[in-house]
Amino acid sequence: MKILHIISQRPCDTGSGIYAVNLIEQLNKRGHSQSFIYAQDEGDHTLFQNVQCYPINFSSESLPFNVVGMSDSMPYKSSQYRNLSKSQINSYKKEFSRVIRKADKEFQPDVVICHHLYLGTAIARKELSHRKVFGICHSTDLRQILSHDMENEFIKENIGKLTGVLALHHECKNQIKEIFCIDPSKIYVTGVGFDNGVFYERKIEKTEPFQIVYTGKVCYAKGLEPLYNAFNLLCRKHKNVELNIVGTGKGEELEDIKTMFKGAKGKVNFLGKLNHEQLSQLYSRSHIFILPSYFEGLPLVIVEALASGMGVVASNIKGVKQWIGKEINESGRIIFVDLPTMETIDKPLRTELPSYEENLCKAMEKLMISIKEKSLKEIDTTPLSWHGLTDRILEIIRPL
Repeated sequence: MKILHIISQRPCDTGSGIYAVNLIEQLNKRGHSQSFIYAQDEGDHTLFQNVQCYPINFSSESLPFNVVGMSDSMPYKSSQYRNLSKSQINSYKKEFSRVIRKADKEFQPDVVICHHLYLGTAIARKELSHRKVFGICHSTDLRQILSHDMENEFIKENIGKLTGVLALHHECKNQIKEIFCIDPSKIYVTGVGFDNGVFYERKIEKTEPFQIVYTGKVCYAKGLEPLYNAFNLLCRKHKNVELNIVGTGKGEELEDIKTMFKGAKGKVNFLGKLNHEQLSQLYSRSHIFILPSYFEGLPLVIVEALASGMGVVASNIKGVKQWIGKEINESGRIIFVDLPTMETIDKPLRTELPSYEENLCKAMEKLMISIKEKSLKEIDTTPLSWHGLTDRILEIIRPL
C-alpha cells in the first residue's frame, strides 16, 4: 500500500510523534511505500529514510509562530491552540491545506493515517474526501477539544467523517463516540506499542543505592509535586534511595520544579532528554519506575519500564489496566495508585494530595521489598510491542 502519515507536531519529541515514527518504521519493514507530513520550526532538519517528507514549517513567513502543541506544556518551544488569533488559525488552515494537497497530488496515497483527532486531521479529512482517512486518538486531542472552543464546530464536523478512528482503550472509545457522534463500529481499540528490540531485561545485577526513575515532561500536570513529597516520605524511612528524573520542561515551571527538588531528603538527578538506548541502559540498572501523572493517554513509558525488568508504580488512569492485561496486572510487578479527586482534568483537589502521596510512598516500599526478596514474577510484554500494534492497524486499514 501507499500510506500517507500526518502529524501536526514535531516528530520524535513527544509520545505521539514517537508513535508515528515507529509505525512508519514497522510499515517500512513490511514493504509499504510511505510519505510523511509533519510540523517543524523552520530550520529544523528531521530526516526519515525511505519516506517522502512534506514538512510544514512554523516560525516562517507563512506561519510566523511556533509549532502548536497538543498539550499546553510541551518539551520544546511551542504555541497553544487556545491562544491562537483568528489570523493565525486561518494561516494554519491555509498552509496545512496547501501541503496536504501537494502530498496527495504527488504521492497519490491509498490510505491516510492522521495523528490526533484535532485541527490538522479535520483539515486532512476536508481536503482528502476522496481518500480513506483514519485518525489516531492520543487523548491529548480530546483534552484540547474539551478545554476550549477553538474551531470546535469545524473539527467535530470533519472528524465525524473519518473512515475510521483508532482509540487507545475502551474508555477513550466511549469519549470519541460521545464527542464526535461517530458510529462505534468505526472506532477500533488498538492501544500503543513499544520497541522490544531496545527495551528488554538485560539481567544486570542491580546494586544500591536503590534507583527510582521518572520519565516524562517535567511539569506539574505529571504529578511531580506529589512525587517530590512521596520521595521525601520514602527517604525518611530508607536512606539509600536515589531519584532520576528524565525529560524536559520549559520556562519558569521547569525552574520551579528543579528548585523544589533541591529540598529533597535524598539525591535527585535531573538527566534531561535521553535517547532510547540511554534510557534502556538506565532502566536496566534501576529498580522502580514511577509515573504519578494526573492525565495520560496510554503511557508507553510504563510498558518500556516493565519490559526492562523494573517494578512500576503508576497512577490509576482509566484504560491503562485494561491495555496492560490481566497477566501483568496480577504479576506484582506493577502497583496502581488511585488518583485524588480531580477539580479539572489535570488539577487535583489539594486536600486529598497528602493521602495520594502517602499511597505512592507505600507502593514504592512494597516494590522495594519484593525486589530485595527477588519475588517479582516474569512477564511477557511481546503483545504490547510496535510489531503487535502494526499488525492490529494493518488488519483495520486493509479491508476497507
